[in-house]
Amino acid sequence: MKKETKIILFDDPDIVQHRTDLKGWTGADGLYHGTGELGERRARYANSTHKKCDCGEVMEKNWMKCSKCREVSAKEDFEKIEQIEWDGESAMCLYQGDEFFFDMESVHEYCEYSDVDIKDIQLMHCEKQVDLAEVNIDELNEEYMTEDGEGVSHYHPEIAAKAEELNELIRNAEPKLWFQVNKRIKV
Repeated sequence: MKKETKIILFDDPDIVQHRTDLKGWTGADGLYHGTGELGERRARYANSTHKKCDCGEVMEKNWMKCSKCREVSAKEDFEKIEQIEWDGESAMCLYQGDEFFFDMESVHEYCEYSDVDIKDIQLMHCEKQVDLAEVNIDELNEEYMTEDGEGVSHYHPEIAAKAEELNELIRNAEPKLWFQVNKRIKV
């Protein structure tokens, strides 16, 4: 049987008290939280479990907005993103998710499986990118540097040449991975 958690609201007048002998705020935790408005806020936060959202909904104290307001805010943020037609080739992914699609059939299957209406799905455009860092042989072997700034590339030019060959491969690497870009797909 699930134990019921007692809800203690942030603005409950009984969870904190202002003590004149300490010149500040304490709570049920018995700790001193400071003076003034900030001390009161600290005492309330430490001794509450829930607070009210701007809409009036009760929520856990560590959230800035309740789940309904977060959902509305996320939808508004999504709708501000530039909308494009899907090109039929690029990958797509879910907004604020990690599910990728490479064709519309997969999107429809996802909607059916997840019981989501296709009109409500939030798809983002993806592009292939190479996100590989080039190698700086001197930085990798910093402890090998002299006070004059001479390092591996000075003392071992053959190693520096091979590192440059590797960097050339990295610069010319064909993109393999898909990354979400800031464009939404029109469904």
